[in-house]
Amino acid sequence: MKLLYLTRENLRNTPFIKDLVFHHKLQEPSLLLHDHFGTMADTRFVTKRLSAIMSEDMITNNAFSGDQRGLLRREAGQLHFRAELVKKAFATVSLFILNPIVSTPEGPQVQAPAPVLQAIREHLEVSEVVLFPRNSLSPLASARETIRGSGDVERLLRLYDEETELLEMARKLAPVVLAAPKNLVPQTKGTP
Repeated sequence: MKLLYLTRENLRNTPFIKDLVFHHKLQEPSLLLHDHFGTMADTRFVTKRLSAIMSEDMITNNAFSGDQRGLLRREAGQLHFRAELVKKAFATVSLFILNPIVSTPEGPQVQAPAPVLQAIREHLEVSEVVLFPRNSLSPLASARETIRGSGDVERLLRLYDEETELLEMARKLAPVVLAAPKNLVPQTKGTP
């Protein structure tokens, strides 16, 4: 399974979203987590909107708010992810869309995305985590770039300081792949 993450900047970029839908031709199931977007109601709307856009291109998907059905919950400071529900969903869909709203004893709250990505990675068999540059025109992801550790991040920070936030997230989550929608699926030799 591939784990994809969209930033707020990615969500605001209509050409990026169209490109992602067009190039979402993955041979394996994928889970797409997106950052929060404005209020909780706005974030929930974005989740549903992404699902609708993907459905229009015949990409079978399910979309959930993280706090629905206890998918993401935080108890006693620990973040829990209900992986069995997602695994069942992959029997009928190729894409699962999720936002970072978690249920807590105090009610729903927005969670920072990095711990959610980490929790998903711990509970599902993830072949790769894919992050997209905040600036969709950045040469940072003109070719797929694998971040294996701090050395890779330091090298890229010297070249792309405007992507510091993304690269710091990549450092926390390494190994990850930085990509653009057009190179989401790795090219093999002989493939155009």
